[in-house]
Amino acid sequence: MVRNAEAADTLQSLLAAMGVRGLRTARRGHHVVYLKGLDEIVSLLGLVGANRGVLELETQRVGSDVRARVNRLINAEGANLARTVHAADRQLLAIDRLERDGSLTRLAPSLRETAAQRRRMPDADLDTLAGTLGVSRSAVNHRLRRLVELAGDRED
Repeated sequence: MVRNAEAADTLQSLLAAMGVRGLRTARRGHHVVYLKGLDEIVSLLGLVGANRGVLELETQRVGSDVRARVNRLINAEGANLARTVHAADRQLLAIDRLERDGSLTRLAPSLRETAAQRRRMPDADLDTLAGTLGVSRSAVNHRLRRLVELAGDRED
């Protein structure tokens, strides 16, 4: 904080000459030159030899980045798990409907085999089912969608 505009201009120019972008505002009759952003603060601390401060800020930044990345991964994994559980529930209900009306036994062997495997492994994801059936993930997905379709429930 400085009392006049000329001093603020000088401070801003000195910072700019050192590669630090200082911004300026007026508060209660004083001119304030401030740094916005962690990069600018770290640059100034480095220039004045405050290496411990630089290390502390960089440590905080890395910690924040890691926490944010972990949270994104956890949120994505949770959403994927919820979708898998919802889809498996719909598939199991469809298989039950097909069995109740007697049409499950009249289906192609591949669809019957997929239905049986889904029942044995209600919590399995498509990759796991595909591995146990010896087919591709896409084939399992297509078969399960077909079972849901045949049971009269459309998968969105």
